[in-house]
Amino acid sequence: MTGAPTAPAARAPALSVRGMSQRYGSVHALRDVTFDVAPGTIHALVGANGSGKSTLIRIVAGVEPAASGELSIHGQSFDATRATVAEAALAGVRVVHQHSNGFPDLTVAENIAIGTGFTRGRLGAIRWRALHRQTEALTERYGLHVSPQTRLGDLAPAAQTLVAIARAFAGMDLHEHAISTDGSAHRDARRLIVLDEPTAALTAPEVELLLRGLRSVRAQGHAVVLVTHRLDEVAAAADVVTVLRDGRHVATRPAPEASHDDLVSMITGTSAAPTSAPAPANPLRDLVTISDLTVDGVSNVSFQIRDGEILGLAGLLGSGRSTILEGLFGARRTRAGTVTFAGAPLNLCSPAAAMRAGAAFVPEQRERAVFPNQSLAANLSAAALPRRWRGLRIDQPRERNDAAVDTAAFGITAAGPDVAMTTLSGGNQQKAILARWMRRAPRLLLLDEPTLGVDVGARAEIHRMIREYVTTGRAALYVSSDVEELCVIADRILVLHDGSIAHELTGVAKNPDTVNQLVHQSTAA
Repeated sequence: MTGAPTAPAARAPALSVRGMSQRYGSVHALRDVTFDVAPGTIHALVGANGSGKSTLIRIVAGVEPAASGELSIHGQSFDATRATVAEAALAGVRVVHQHSNGFPDLTVAENIAIGTGFTRGRLGAIRWRALHRQTEALTERYGLHVSPQTRLGDLAPAAQTLVAIARAFAGMDLHEHAISTDGSAHRDARRLIVLDEPTAALTAPEVELLLRGLRSVRAQGHAVVLVTHRLDEVAAAADVVTVLRDGRHVATRPAPEASHDDLVSMITGTSAAPTSAPAPANPLRDLVTISDLTVDGVSNVSFQIRDGEILGLAGLLGSGRSTILEGLFGARRTRAGTVTFAGAPLNLCSPAAAMRAGAAFVPEQRERAVFPNQSLAANLSAAALPRRWRGLRIDQPRERNDAAVDTAAFGITAAGPDVAMTTLSGGNQQKAILARWMRRAPRLLLLDEPTLGVDVGARAEIHRMIREYVTTGRAALYVSSDVEELCVIADRILVLHDGSIAHELTGVAKNPDTVNQLVHQSTAA
């Protein structure tokens, strides 16, 4: 964003995006995107996965430069091809991510003060009472009535997000004007708050708490860009909505004028909105039967996974996709329900019990599944260590030999079995995680976004690995936010909404347009 800023004009857009384009190799993430965000508004930004929303946010925040385009923030113009985080922050941009970067073991007051400095007396001692009064006044502006001494980790996710918003405003005079009486330019006190999927994993009461806080931000004259997949939130809170599709700007219009069906049509590019799917053919026997499973936001879910089948789970973030996988693997405590695996009851008490029964789990966050500073060989053997002990020590020659076999069999590109896991690309790390589990010959693969963040070639290799592995006596439950990927890899797809199965798709109904429409259609109030 380097460049001489111009003096802010009266009531200039909080954000003006002009001709924004970005590409990664041959992939066009953004194509000549242009739109404005007015001050004092909640502006929803919607679109399917891969539409360009995240790329646009990174450019506005100065995290990465654009290939071409111009940005104006509260009237100050910048060259988007030379973006910097510092200049974006100085211009008033604040980004609050779905998983906030707060400190859960510190208090609300301490979290806010870390960003702006602690109130201190003349001798340098922290003035705790003054800090607590200031924190309380600040958080109450956004409808958050909690003690400043409350531990952040003890708050609900929505309240933690509101603390992150309050932290973005801490240390500034909310009533300061951008232009002085003599017309000279001052640093603009108005903020542009960008929230990236803040309600994805929240309950309905928590969503309403957060939306009330955003309305308070708007009432103070600040602009909010709300990135969301939940179209009911657009109707409930947004003044304006912008739709992106395949990196292009589709439309920007007043939210009250955009009906739910209009938004679905603009997001998916099709107008048909099927309400049901034909009953699937069922030539295979059931390998896994889930009955009335209830776990952390998922209630009374029942379905079957068939022998030799890859069953896909589609749905928005927070719909219960990952929760079901974690519940089946014993990583979340189940409150009710039974699971029968190959005719025998499956004990859901722990991951160890699930592993003994023949289940394997690849989590969405790759960092939860790798040991980054350990070798590739050590990572590959992590799920089958007892087989590689020699006396009281790991049989390292056998571990390295086994790693060499897996590296060749699964197409893992690495300099050797002793290299650190951090030296591998994301795609090769993901293949190594799958190879690790397949050493145990599991009968049920629980796969949560197994190709997230990998390139096209690695994705094809991972698909091949899974498809070749899932044969008679084995099955996979496959979660992906990419509906095109689901339609390619899955034999059958269940569409989830709010912890329940809303639709089942198979045959000709299992296509990207239908899945996309049903995923978004289920957000209707």
